[in-house]
Amino acid sequence: MDRSFKAVDRNGNNCDFELIVPGLAQERESEMERLKAYTEALKGGVLPREKMREILQDNDVWNDKSEQSFTESIKKVAKLELKLKDAITKGEGTECTNIAGELSRERLGMFRLFLIQQTVLTNSCEGYAELVKLEAMMAACTYKKQSKQRYWENYREYVLERDENPHSTVPILVQELQAAIHEEDHQKLIADYPEQKWLKDFNAQLTAQMESQLERVRQEVTDKLEARVKDEAGAQDKQSSD
Repeated sequence: MDRSFKAVDRNGNNCDFELIVPGLAQERESEMERLKAYTEALKGGVLPREKMREILQDNDVWNDKSEQSFTESIKKVAKLELKLKDAITKGEGTECTNIAGELSRERLGMFRLFLIQQTVLTNSCEGYAELVKLEAMMAACTYKKQSKQRYWENYREYVLERDENPHSTVPILVQELQAAIHEEDHQKLIADYPEQKWLKDFNAQLTAQMESQLERVRQEVTDKLEARVKDEAGAQDKQSSD
């Protein structure tokens, strides 16, 4: 994906920007912001993850049974992946399709449980700190394309421009670009699931077979038409000679 974009900067100028791939320097900087954010959140009264977990258990949102179901779902997905791989090796097409469908449904259920579990983290000190880290990483990777210099000197500069500058479109557009990159990575991850690969290959084979059959039918029809035209032409020639 193209990591460049155009935006209006803090001074109202139209500029070209680029979201570079993060390196060790950006990782260290964003990690420092994560640690600071965690401390600030804790001082501000945000609950840590373990306390949030207790509250969810007390309200029966996520309990030991939920945790067990999630663990069992992870194990089942792993077993089905091995089962699908074995069926593919043996060339059992129908069995592969059945397993792929079951695996897809089980993985979806696993993700649903995962999303419920993640509410523990998202609304905790840890969750807030991780969001700050992602933003700090993004800010540190935002560069002016022409000068090859980073746009914001630090995370605080990014926050001030994001919250207080009504003219700049850099913060919102770089957020949109980062979201698009994450979505592309997510789709690539999904495409790499064994059930998705099998179904894609199976559909490709099925399409090829259908196209081959259609071509054969078209050829048969063409041959019959040509033979009929030839027969009719021969009959007309015979009548003319008589």
